[in-house]
Amino acid sequence: MQINFIPDEVLTLTDKNDLLGTKPYSKTIFDIVDKCEGKKNIGLFGSWGSGKSTILTTFEDLISEHNNQKENINNRVAYFEFDAWKYSQDDFRRSFLIEFTKKFNISYEKKLHSLLYNESSFENPELSTHKFNKWSLPNWILLILIIFGLTFYYWPVLELNKDVKVIVSMLALVVSVLSTALKNTINKYKVVVKENKVVEPERFERVFDDIISEITHNPIKSSFISKWIKKLKNKPNFRKVVIVIDNLDRCDDENLLETLNTVKNFLEHKKVIFILPVDEKGISAFLSKKTDNADEYLRKIFHLIIRLKEFSKKELFEFTKKINELYNLGLDAPSLRIICSEFTSNPRKIIQFLNNYQSEMKLIEEQSAVGYVNQSYVKDNLSFFIKLLIVKYEWRSLYNEILYDKTLLNKINNVITHVEPDLNGLYQINRTNVKLTDSQRNFFFSTQEIHSSKIDPFILNIDLDKDIPDEISEFIKNGNYTDIVNYLNDIELNFTEHKLLQKINEVYSNLTYKHREYTFIATPILKLIINFTLDNKQEKFRKTIIKRNKEYTFLKSLFKNPQISVLFVKFDFERLTRTAKWFSDNISDDLLISYLDHFNKTLFKAGHSADDEKEKINSFLNIFKGTKHLNKIKSNFSAKLTSKPELAKIESLKDYSIASNVITQNTYKAIAKKLNDKKDTENLNKYYMFDICHNYILNNQDDNVTRKHLLNYHINEIQEFYQTESISKNVYGDYEDYFKTLYRLFKGKTNIELSSEFKSTLTALNEHLYNNLTSSFVDENYSLYEAFFKAMKNLMFYTKDFKNISDTEEFFCRYLDMDISKKINLCLTEILHQDVINYDVYDYPFADTLINYYEDTKRAGFAFGKTLITMLEKSNKGKGLNDKQKKKIILRTINKFSIVKNQNYITLMKKLKKVEGNLFLEVLNEDTGVYTGNYVESVKLLEDNWFYGNSIFNYLSYPIDVRGTYPNFLSRLREVSKIFTQDEQIEFIQDLIDDAGNKVYKWLRSSHKFLNKKVFDVYIANLQFAHKNSIVGHNDFFEWIISIPTSSVYKKRRNELVKYLNSLDITHKTYKPKKDKALKHLS
Repeated sequence: MQINFIPDEVLTLTDKNDLLGTKPYSKTIFDIVDKCEGKKNIGLFGSWGSGKSTILTTFEDLISEHNNQKENINNRVAYFEFDAWKYSQDDFRRSFLIEFTKKFNISYEKKLHSLLYNESSFENPELSTHKFNKWSLPNWILLILIIFGLTFYYWPVLELNKDVKVIVSMLALVVSVLSTALKNTINKYKVVVKENKVVEPERFERVFDDIISEITHNPIKSSFISKWIKKLKNKPNFRKVVIVIDNLDRCDDENLLETLNTVKNFLEHKKVIFILPVDEKGISAFLSKKTDNADEYLRKIFHLIIRLKEFSKKELFEFTKKINELYNLGLDAPSLRIICSEFTSNPRKIIQFLNNYQSEMKLIEEQSAVGYVNQSYVKDNLSFFIKLLIVKYEWRSLYNEILYDKTLLNKINNVITHVEPDLNGLYQINRTNVKLTDSQRNFFFSTQEIHSSKIDPFILNIDLDKDIPDEISEFIKNGNYTDIVNYLNDIELNFTEHKLLQKINEVYSNLTYKHREYTFIATPILKLIINFTLDNKQEKFRKTIIKRNKEYTFLKSLFKNPQISVLFVKFDFERLTRTAKWFSDNISDDLLISYLDHFNKTLFKAGHSADDEKEKINSFLNIFKGTKHLNKIKSNFSAKLTSKPELAKIESLKDYSIASNVITQNTYKAIAKKLNDKKDTENLNKYYMFDICHNYILNNQDDNVTRKHLLNYHINEIQEFYQTESISKNVYGDYEDYFKTLYRLFKGKTNIELSSEFKSTLTALNEHLYNNLTSSFVDENYSLYEAFFKAMKNLMFYTKDFKNISDTEEFFCRYLDMDISKKINLCLTEILHQDVINYDVYDYPFADTLINYYEDTKRAGFAFGKTLITMLEKSNKGKGLNDKQKKKIILRTINKFSIVKNQNYITLMKKLKKVEGNLFLEVLNEDTGVYTGNYVESVKLLEDNWFYGNSIFNYLSYPIDVRGTYPNFLSRLREVSKIFTQDEQIEFIQDLIDDAGNKVYKWLRSSHKFLNKKVFDVYIANLQFAHKNSIVGHNDFFEWIISIPTSSVYKKRRNELVKYLNSLDITHKTYKPKKDKALKHLS
């Protein structure tokens, strides 16, 4: 906008510019003056800015018009206006006379100076100055010193050394010059000061009378000053003088009183009319302090008082409206009404305000041009802008409070209709330090409807939030999550999650750091934080707060403030808990620390009902499962659990990973011990307590103290259940659970002693299960049998006096002998396997049954084999298995391995080698029932040279050494050649030759049919060696050479044989032809 500055100056009123209708006052005063001869004091009373100066200026113009008319040449009126405030620092009488004479060009001004001032010359220490001046001192001193210095040197009377004379003479000259310079080069000058004389009242009055007489052309009577005054040439003729003393109410108290007294006592003149424009309220207030009756004093001073009438709101509105139109200000009607409502009696203030408004609006226009603020928002809220400007220029301290607390106007608006004054008549605004005066309260009350929750565009140099919707601040203060999300989802708005968090930061800071309104703003902000954190659609918000959380300082302040504990109860427990965990996982533990402190103090405080909080605790435990934070409630929760066993019903405590983090080891022991105290705890609670302790003992096997408590309790539970519920199909599931738990509770020896009553119960249960042992019954209730057998196993292993052969036979063996169910057989076999491991060797009553099952090719034999071989391992000194049983086990294991070829049987084979290697070879070589071909094919899986060397060697050598046939040997050798590598075959052949004797040379002669040339070459080399060392005779050697095809012998080997044969010196008629034939064959 273009600034059209409204002049704030004294005007000459005309019909066009008399906007407030004050010109009649000027005419009235003129008529009074015109009809009045003088010696009158007229008071013009009106408030500051009400137009008094304008009225008097117009009045002066009326006098000028009057004086310029020819018919009034002898009836002219002189006009003099004296500014009392301008000369308030000088004596009124003196300054008044000087200005008065200047006004009418009276020529005795210099004489007045001698009358009004004293001039004297004296030293003023503060004003005196110093100046260098060497010529101001007497020169004779300098001359004497110079003469002395010169004559001393040449004076013959003194008999002194020349050097001494020189020094003394020079010293005299230097000292004299320096002394003279120091004393005479600095001169102090006195300052002439003009002092005011005190003008005596009588002399002042005479001078005034003389001047008035001069102005009105009356003869000057005898007076000493008349000599100084010269007649003014061409001076107009004035019949009377009007003197206006303006700005009197601006003067200090002393000047004001002096002026009034002087006017009344010394300046009243029959040709003079005084007009004093003053603020009646101000002057009356002053006089009330100085006199007993201010009104009476004013009546004595003023002969006539003209009071300016108060302007009506309508008049001021029209006045302001005309200015608005005249200067094109663009104000709307509501804005004009606000202005007129505030400045009800002061048009000057209105003009000043409108000028301020223009400058403020121009500033906003310039700021908007560079994008700093939103001018359109200001224009749309123009009335509010006017309201804010009135506060700014009328009540600066209140405006500063608004700058400090941008929500102050909201707070005022919320309470202005019902706020009551205090004892001092002030209106305290809640949650602030602000107190309103009556006028301020009335202003805000009358403008309550003119409001804007966003004031940044009106007060900031740069409105960083100009792109943020205006309602966001209020939404934040009210926790309006849905409304904020709608703005975030509006793609037309550039409103991001980061801007939202910045705004939250600002709102929080304003209300907490400045005004300590934590609880007021923390609740809605925490509500927003919870909603944004848990809403799956707000992933962008969560990523923003994770990435830039250090910028949002409100988070730390919000979460760490001790008052936050009071707010937690207002929120859903589970949602609050999940939010605390999210912040702990992603940002910091600040919220979690405050939350845990609240959690410990409220849920675990003395006298608090745990039943009411079980759901909350359960929720907390599930949410923080697997985190370190569960430990932070461990101490309090353990103490609560000990005193309130019903807490054991909390569902999540069944999960040991949770329970172990909130229950101490001592608490587990205490609970387990309490289980056996029949007077202490209800059975229902005991069930949950036992369940918790059961999970504990499964994960802390070394705690035998707790284990013993649990076993005693559980055994008693089984006993009581049996006495209550006879065993039947309906309770099989209960017994199964009891037996499973009993089985799990044992680990290692305990000091548990089973009562005879409980043993009888076990016997009865065993008989029931045995008597119902049928295939269909077992299929339906196998899990019951399994649980029972396992429980019995642990009772036998880990309790006193419940383990002997009869117990084993009664609870296990007879079931095994029945052979009703494969599942039961395998289950019992595994139990017996543990029995064999757990106890020293004894004559196992179940050995033959297991061997029979193992030998049965239709059964899955590994479980039986594993148990049997363990029995074989432990058998010694005539106890355990006999050799017949052992051989059956070895034979079945060899054959199972040869067929199945899996890791289980590889393990069993290696165990056989370890404990019964010789017996193993013996069984293998007996060739009775051994699947030798399969065994040879499988033996490489054992990856053990013992089996390669011993078992395969025995396999090959058995037909040679015992009763095997040549074809049987060749068959076995053929099988080995198919399976083993060339090097392994070479090793086997060499071992056979080394250990099997002469026969092996004969049986190997035909092996060239399936052995490769290199393996067979081992035989040829050994055959030559055997002949050379007389192991093989001439006849066999020559015949075997002839029987071997030359294609099966390396050429090099043939050459060696030929050379060897040629070296033989054989002449015998029987051998020589065979030798020759062999040579011929090799050639």
